[in-house]
Amino acid sequence: MNSLVDKIDTVVIIEDINQLNTFYPLTLSTPIQNIIIGGLRYFEHIIKYFLLHDKLPEIKLITRNYLAINWPEVLGKYLLNEFDVKIKVEYLSKDKVFLSKNTLVLSTKISPTIENLDLIIKKLNDHKLLSFEKKFLCGVIEDLNEIYKTGKEIENVKLISGIWDIVKVNEEVCKETLEFLINKFRSYFENIDNRLYKYGISEVENPVIIKGKVLLINSQISAFTYISGYCILRNSKTMPNTIIRSYVCTYNDVIIGGEIKNVNFDCYTRKEHFGYLGDSYVGRFVNFGAGTTISNLKNTYGNIKYRGINTGLRKFGATICDWVKTAINTSIYSGHYIGQFSQIYGVVYRDIEPFTIWLKPITNKLYEVRIDKAIEMYKRFSNRYRINHELEINLIKTIFELTINKRLSYAKEEMKLT
Repeated sequence: MNSLVDKIDTVVIIEDINQLNTFYPLTLSTPIQNIIIGGLRYFEHIIKYFLLHDKLPEIKLITRNYLAINWPEVLGKYLLNEFDVKIKVEYLSKDKVFLSKNTLVLSTKISPTIENLDLIIKKLNDHKLLSFEKKFLCGVIEDLNEIYKTGKEIENVKLISGIWDIVKVNEEVCKETLEFLINKFRSYFENIDNRLYKYGISEVENPVIIKGKVLLINSQISAFTYISGYCILRNSKTMPNTIIRSYVCTYNDVIIGGEIKNVNFDCYTRKEHFGYLGDSYVGRFVNFGAGTTISNLKNTYGNIKYRGINTGLRKFGATICDWVKTAINTSIYSGHYIGQFSQIYGVVYRDIEPFTIWLKPITNKLYEVRIDKAIEMYKRFSNRYRINHELEINLIKTIFELTINKRLSYAKEEMKLT
């Protein structure tokens, strides 16, 4: 066992401040440490690494104060809890963190692959503080103020600069996660032809074609589903005739249909109908209207930009944030975000700020989603789930206020389609 891994009792994961911009607006409602890559939340990959060494440290997540207050209660169980991993997670603001000498502090800038973490741990055996381009990356430190110091520069480390890197690294991490879960918790799974691994109350309605590897955790695959790559489904369901091309992960209670490739879905989202969705990130409580399609490729085959930043990717779809609703036959151009609680209709060719009603093909007006209506919609959609309404509603109200300046020119009256 690695000597440093053996010593670590606590891991503190701190949000990289630059990522608040390059993940915007997803980070308004989700701590970066809870963004999903390859089927697990970011911090769960750190736990995964320590579990490989038969360790289970305490996890402390440093995030913004309103998220530290509201997030612990709105989620329910983490995926690793399904395998009786007793995760202890604290959400804290920066001023409430106290470190001990056996604490590893990590920036969310680090790509959480096993190979990458191995590289970092090896370097930390010789240098207790590591930097990249003179900015803090990780360290075994006793004072949080040390993150403002310059440590040993590290090379060849894989980083996550923005939401596009989640799409880019998802293929590698999805494979890694699936193999880890199968090997670490082998006794939990029923292995069918080394392709399908079932756990809990999971069903497959034949005929189904599986050419990759699929992990079913209390999930259902409906008849005529086609899966060509790696896929992790937790407490979820595919609709009949679903095409899953590769690297699709549903975190909890998601229904998917149509054609999907390289997508992470957060909790309680519904994409039940036909339409293409590829190389994208989808938040919680999202509902896709029938025929909604997201482009992931420019007609020029050039690199796609996100918020004006060249992602270096030819294929990159959209960031669909929490509580978004799309109307039937909605089309979304590549490289854009749809902000929290937005309702979109028709063709979307630009970024959509939170709490926006997009009706450009019908009217030139942009409407604001009223906060009372947003809360009413949330309650209707979430009544079937055991969710702490008040904490989620606190989160919704906070994000509305944080983004109010984005909507100063919007129409405030109730939008009605005639």
